[in-house]
Parts: sequence; structure tokens; C-alpha cells
Amino acid sequence: MLEERGFNEELLDIVVNPETVKRKLLKLNPTKSPGEDQMHPRVLKESANEVSGFLAKIFNKSIQEGRLPMDWKTAVVVPLHKKGSQKKAENFRSVSLTSVICKVLESIIRDSLLHHMESNNLFTDQQHGFRSCRSCTTQLLEVIEDWYESIENNDCIDCIYLDFQKAFDTVPHQRLLNKMESYGIRGNIQNWTKHFLKGRSQSVRVGKNMSEKVEVKSGIPQGSVLGPILFLIFINDLPDVVQSTVKLFADDTKLYAPIVDEVSCEKLQSDLDNLADWSDK
Repeated sequence: MLEERGFNEELLDIVVNPETVKRKLLKLNPTKSPGEDQMHPRVLKESANEVSGFLAKIFNKSIQEGRLPMDWKTAVVVPLHKKGSQKKAENFRSVSLTSVICKVLESIIRDSLLHHMESNNLFTDQQHGFRSCRSCTTQLLEVIEDWYESIENNDCIDCIYLDFQKAFDTVPHQRLLNKMESYGIRGNIQNWTKHFLKGRSQSVRVGKNMSEKVEVKSGIPQGSVLGPILFLIFINDLPDVVQSTVKLFADDTKLYAPIVDEVSCEKLQSDLDNLADWSDK
């Protein structure tokens, strides 16, 4: 277990009510594709009044028992054409189609996780990705302000841009769960998340042809609603290992500092080494 962070209360459980489910169903995009269970978002949206009560019972049962149906943990990967010739594989990007019903429950759990992290001031202030009232623009404004101040002081700025290769795909599940526990996310919610991450599978569909299913052993589930917030929790302690300024948008990282002498150069290099050690761990 990692060192416990300061928080006012734990997040142990969530009780889902029909009205919350109904609001989520009414926000579904009816043009999106269904997952392997073939429950189309248009059907769910148009029958929101009739099915919200039943889904609320299923969701509460799933959270209390910490289990999900296998259909909810299976993704169908399809190629989506981006540009250029359709005869070249590099002109396509892969999209994972997952259960829309599961996405609704994920959205409810995501809201609770975000509220817990924000209300307990657990998120690093340097993270601008996937958070309310934050964006690439807010990150850029803060960076420009820091750089302008250094330039006004006639200092040079060294900035290192970092990107973690296949960041979402390589998150180790047990370390993520340990980090969640250190932030007070425990009980039924932690158990549900553990089952959500484990035992997932995916297959690839091209036209009418479908590959065999393969197990997904690590990483944040692609195409999931909960994935981005889980990644934020996983990477949240990265700024703790550096002395220089660091700005994050999910895994995209800027590390920078004013350079006035050799000591400040060594300090920035030390921070880069510390980030490499953090990544290795």
C-alpha cells in the first residue's frame, strides 16, 4: 500500500437512483454504435422512462457485489478511416466499442470519483486534462505567464516535453488500485473497479469478419468512460518527484525551469532523472 494522502472522508459506496440513470440515458448520443451486447444508445435513450428503474437496480447490485457481466467487459475494435487511401493501414485509427449500458454506470461512478478527488483537494493543481474548467488553454495560459515572468527577469527557460509511449495501455492494474486506496477510494467502489479492470477481452472486426477474442491484461480500457479519470489518479503523484515546474494534460508533460547558472541546469537534469525513476517504478 502507498502512503495515505490527506482526505476528509473515504469513498466506499455509491447508491444509484432511477432519476440519475434517466438523466444519463437522455444524454446518450443516438448516432453512436453499440458494443458487443448490441444495446443501441437510441433504444436506451428513447426508453429512458421505462428502463431507468430496472437499470438502477442492476447497477446497485453490480456495485454491491463488485461484479460485472462479461458482456460489459468485452470490446469490439473497429478501424475508422482518417484520411488518404483506404488501402493503407496507417490511414485508419482503431476505435473500441463497449457496452453502452456499462458506460452509463461508468459515468455515474466517474462523477463520484471526480467529486471525491476534487472536494478533498486530492488532484495535483498541475493537471489540466479531463477536469472541469480546465483544458489545453488553461495549461497554456499558466505556462505563458511563467515564461513571461522569467523573460522579464532576463532569464533563459529550458523546457522538456515528455510523452509516455502507450501511456493508457501500460498502466499496471494493481498499482492503480493501490493508488486509489491511498486516496481513500475503497470498499465497494474499489472492488468494483478491480473487477472492471480484470478479465477484459477484445476482438477485431473488419467488415463482416471478426477475430477471436484475446485477453487484455493491462492498461486502462480503451473506449471506456471511466478510463480517463482512472489514468488521472494513476499519474497524479508525478509532480511530487520534481522541484521544477511541471504541467500535465493527461500524460502529456512539460517540465521547465529558468536557467541562471550551472546549478539550475543540474537541478533540471535531476528532475528528469527522477521522472525516469518514477516511470520505471
